[in-house]
Amino acid sequence: MRTYLLWYKGGDRLTDRLIRRFDGGNYSHVEIAIRGVDGKSWRVISASKRDNHQVRVRTLTPNPDHWDLMVLDEDFPMEPFLKAATKLGQSYDTLGAVLSITPLGRKRNKTDSTHCSALVGYALGIPEYWRLSVRELEYEIQHRFDARMLG
Repeated sequence: MRTYLLWYKGGDRLTDRLIRRFDGGNYSHVEIAIRGVDGKSWRVISASKRDNHQVRVRTLTPNPDHWDLMVLDEDFPMEPFLKAATKLGQSYDTLGAVLSITPLGRKRNKTDSTHCSALVGYALGIPEYWRLSVRELEYEIQHRFDARMLG
């Protein structure tokens, strides 16, 4: 199995628009994923304020109008998905998410809570993952790994 990333670009919620605007990117959220057995759905892990304010796993059939799919290297293993799973139930770091789009976020390293881009950065082994905004995570992945968007 390979590891994929799902990038959230949709939604008209104020929070999504504000994140994209202040972060300067196209996405407001990211989830780490593996393909479901039916080939259409995905098992995803992410830190989400919308789902009980914690790291959770769920099954998702993404609407292509709202989500972009990134595939990592052909041989990229499933280990990042399993590493992210070790954080299941961890609380959502709202302040860390907000600070990640400011210079103040560079110094914040909480180990008892996380936000979506920090969780994915952690799972992929990116140094100082806690400081990453969604846009910065996308940049780091594109420069560290053989990754491409599928369309």
